[in-house]
Amino acid sequence: MSLSGRPNTVRLVFLGAAGVGKSSLIHRFLHNRFEHKYTRTVEELHVLEYDTAGSGKMRLEILDTSGSYPFPAMRELCIRHSDAFALVYAVDDPGSLEEVRRLRDEILELRGCKGAPITVVGSKADLTETEGRVLLDCKCHGHGGG
Repeated sequence: MSLSGRPNTVRLVFLGAAGVGKSSLIHRFLHNRFEHKYTRTVEELHVLEYDTAGSGKMRLEILDTSGSYPFPAMRELCIRHSDAFALVYAVDDPGSLEEVRRLRDEILELRGCKGAPITVVGSKADLTETEGRVLLDCKCHGHGGG
């Protein structure tokens, strides 16, 4: 039984900073298309049902969360009652990777020994400089570069 309390239901939550591409990834998966216009997400729940051989129906709930967290208690509730997490950052935004680290720590702290599958997803790797990707100045191995 999942943490949602319903048998044959899995809740996958997408978390990350605002504007990193959580909704774009979900829409690409669900509809195989990309929406070029940015619309700030409040929270959206997408539900899919699959027929599985011998087990009946399987329900997948994909929760698309806001990148801003004005209600920490709501985020905590979401983390406690979800089965798996996709933590999304933008490859051109180092701050978004720090947010993923913070979210991972929060999930591990709240879930304790229950644990949870966590996948970290880097988005926006396909953008070019002219499309808005910011090329970061890499200070790796003691030298500058791009």
